[in-house]
Amino acid sequence: MRATTPGGAYALLHTDRLDEGIRLLDATLADVRRRGAVFHFSSLSMTRAIFQYARGALAEAEADARAAFESLPHRNVWFRPATHGWLAQILVERGSIDEAAGLLDAVEASVAPDAFSRAPLLRARALVAAARGEHHAALEHALELGQALTAFGHTNPPASYPAWRSLAALEHHALGETQEALEMVQEEVELARAWGAPRTLGRSLRILGLIQGGDDGIARIREAVAVLEPSPARLEHAYALANLGAALRRANHRAEAREHLRQALELAQRSGAALLTEQAHEELIATGARPRRIVQTGAAALTPSERRIAAMAAEGLSNREIAQALFVTLRTVEMHLSNAFRKLEVSSRTQLPAALAESEPPVAARA
Repeated sequence: MRATTPGGAYALLHTDRLDEGIRLLDATLADVRRRGAVFHFSSLSMTRAIFQYARGALAEAEADARAAFESLPHRNVWFRPATHGWLAQILVERGSIDEAAGLLDAVEASVAPDAFSRAPLLRARALVAAARGEHHAALEHALELGQALTAFGHTNPPASYPAWRSLAALEHHALGETQEALEMVQEEVELARAWGAPRTLGRSLRILGLIQGGDDGIARIREAVAVLEPSPARLEHAYALANLGAALRRANHRAEAREHLRQALELAQRSGAALLTEQAHEELIATGARPRRIVQTGAAALTPSERRIAAMAAEGLSNREIAQALFVTLRTVEMHLSNAFRKLEVSSRTQLPAALAESEPPVAARA
């Protein structure tokens, strides 16, 4: 197979056939590595990061996005703004807000992306501002994103995930503009129902429920949980469970709230979603539960790049082979592997498989 960027992968992305898309990208990336095609490796790694982000596999998404970023063949590659934008979005969920903002500042200071290439940057800007509580700025970025996408005819929510209407609706709501918020998210729910993919429908229902509040809001969030439960979108499912638990707590249904929040916390930890983990942990405490604080040690303490390189070394690849496969320098591989050895408390490559097998993140236990 002589593959370049598989445009068909985005049809799989927008229809939530995420595992199928990962298999397609893995096969294509294997061909690209054999040919030493660094441009295509960078582009495809970015695409794979988007799929992993959609699945809620955030450590893998970050590793792919960093691989795309680090292997950019030169500063003027046309997809450089998108690489910065998607990595920044992933970093927000990982809790690295300042690093995400720095990435956006760096690319916007050095390039002038066209309106379409600017979309991932605007979406990331909205997420960074929202995470910092800067709701006016977040709303401005979300609305500008909507203008950019609709100018290109992109009205279907899955084509601009996270969809701009729900991003804007959350910020309208945070600013006390409830009617504007409801109008935007209700439009997104209608569009998402017409399309039918669970990831976007579940997200829009969840946000509609948050804005509506009360019993009607709880009903909408319950529907979101039901829609997302069989889907591959684990992070969206975790958000729906967390929001349902929080809404039930506020309605004084603490026992049921605890169960949903424990599930949300477990999923968030497994996804590597630092922001959601913290939110679910705080909500669980508010119900009267006493979850243990998570301390990252061993394999759980590895960065995504360290984990990826350690896994390749565990499979028997030499440092030079790893560097060639990831289009990075030998020194980069040596640095990450040295850090992995220290965190895993191992001294040889033969010890890596067993150490990495203990990679499931701990789950906050009941007191």
